[in-house]
Amino acid sequence: MSELIDCHAHCYLTTLPLAKTAWHRPSKSASHQQLAQTLAENGVDGMVLAAASILADENAYALEAVASHRNWRTTVIAPPDTPFPRLRAWKDAGAVGIRLQCMHHALPDFASPEYRQFFKNVAALGWHVHVHDAGDRLAEILPILTEAGVPIMVDHFGRPDPDTGREGKGYQAMLRSAETGRLWEKLSAGFRLHS
Repeated sequence: MSELIDCHAHCYLTTLPLAKTAWHRPSKSASHQQLAQTLAENGVDGMVLAAASILADENAYALEAVASHRNWRTTVIAPPDTPFPRLRAWKDAGAVGIRLQCMHHALPDFASPEYRQFFKNVAALGWHVHVHDAGDRLAEILPILTEAGVPIMVDHFGRPDPDTGREGKGYQAMLRSAETGRLWEKLSAGFRLHS
């Protein structure tokens, strides 16, 4: 019998510092101990945490969670100038990818030399890039990630535009990138299809 792995949940404490741009300010903690109990109650064997964007690049709690649970891994949020030894140390601690939280933010220049080197570093570690943005903007992001040769995980169904659906340029870009065999679409939080 194969293992059941949850690939999208967040854990955080209200005592952790929030990003200045945090779009959500939780009123109560969602600790990794609580998450572990919920997973156990539902027969889930493992977890890949999605780095909590409200914490910006504060990855310590997610890495603590992974250290506390043998079958857990996490993505991390990091600026593109993060030194390679730090990324490698995070890999050794259980990180498996970088999360690009683009929702609610202006898009950085992912084609810049700095980001190109960043994606090379990510690829060298065998990590994936976990990208979250709304439909049409994926058409700007995905060709760059595809060219970089990194495995890509698109969050929340790719959040297609409700008016254009599968015909939208973001969704079409996702289908083109999927032809490489290095893109996966995460079926998480169905309510995101309507918000």
